Amino acid sequence: MVTQEADAIAITESSEHPLYVSVAEHGVLRLALTVLRAGREEWRGYALTATRDALIRVTRLPGTDAIELYATVGSPEWSVVWRGGLGSQFARGEVTPPIALDKAEFSELDALARDFVASWIWFSSAPEEEIAIERERYARHGFPVADANVRSVKLQRILDASVAGGSPPAYSTMPAEDHWVKDLVLKTWAAEAG
Repeated sequence: MVTQEADAIAITESSEHPLYVSVAEHGVLRLALTVLRAGREEWRGYALTATRDALIRVTRLPGTDAIELYATVGSPEWSVVWRGGLGSQFARGEVTPPIALDKAEFSELDALARDFVASWIWFSSAPEEEIAIERERYARHGFPVADANVRSVKLQRILDASVAGGSPPAYSTMPAEDHWVKDLVLKTWAAEAG
């Protein structure tokens, strides 16, 4: 007899770092984000949609609302940037030449990403023996499988909570004062993935 355990959604599952996971009504990953505060006006983290991922860095110029969001594209270097201010439009640009992440920064962000993914995400490209249960659960619930997917137990809880609370399907442990970071990633980097 096989017993099945369902984990409760809690911040300690992925780490002590704040996280945000948002899905579309049909369960497709809209944005998974985890961040760490790297300084008074700097946040670093890992962002993921159903089709792509990136390491990110957000900085805010002290005393102003000037903000920059940097992201990687396939390699450990800041390749793209969005510049703007709170309440204003953001312009996308290329970082030329790209700025390589130093080893310590990359190691920290890589560990953050791996920890987050281990608790929250499964990839359709993983070996079949590792994802067979997730594929079967997605099929049973009628969820489409994308490149990156929220683990089925957590996805079902997010969707159930959104129906019960009448809110969009999302889960967050981000402190209120950092919600703008999540909103910025949604309207810039994540919007391009759509």
